[in-house]
Amino acid sequence: QAFERAWRQAGGLPPVAQAAWLASIPAEAYPGLFGESLEESCLVSLLKAMEVMVDQGLVGGAADGALGGGGEGAAGEREGAGSCGSGAPAASSGVDCRALGADGGGATEPVSCAAAVSHAMRGLCSTRRFGVLRMFLAPEHAAIVPKLVAALRAADHALPAEVQQAWEG
Repeated sequence: QAFERAWRQAGGLPPVAQAAWLASIPAEAYPGLFGESLEESCLVSLLKAMEVMVDQGLVGGAADGALGGGGEGAAGEREGAGSCGSGAPAASSGVDCRALGADGGGATEPVSCAAAVSHAMRGLCSTRRFGVLRMFLAPEHAAIVPKLVAALRAADHALPAEVQQAWEG
């Protein structure tokens, strides 16, 4: 999976850069990026990264300023995308896999960490089999979700009701 390879590379970036990277991927592209294969390890890694953003005060805190890039429908979509840097074909979502590089892709609009977390949570819950995957998360990983939801609400980035329901079951 191009996303999972790129996310592993992004794992070495500071949390603010990870937020910008996540925000650069359109929420509606997530189902196509993952298809049938959103893996638990990838979901847990994303949850933990978002938890670090909350713990460091990057979501709604004084440090939650504009990041360099991302936003609703921002970058990541390129016309005529044909291949990833790894040689794999572009995802069926139309997202150019090269934009999933660890450099933050082609982000164009500033976005806050709160907006990036909200954006990623909306995208992730739209993937196939998300409900089953969420249902079987280990308790310590499932416990991250209410923390994220509360931080987003406090930052005036409350999730839409249907998205919060998908995450909380």
